[in-house]
Amino acid sequence: MSISSVCLDNDRDINAAVNLKQQGIVKLKAEGLSVSADGGCVSLANASCSP
Repeated sequence: MSISSVCLDNDRDINAAVNLKQQGIVKLKAEGLSVSADGGCVSLANASCSP
């Protein structure tokens, strides 16, 4: 396996993780939940997220 194919695999994995996170956020918002900018807090839309 060449170095370039390893880098492409890593890029593909990172891209997949970003896409999964975004889809999860979309689905949570569709259910009326709020999500913090870093994804660390999920709560009801009318509740606040505390660090």
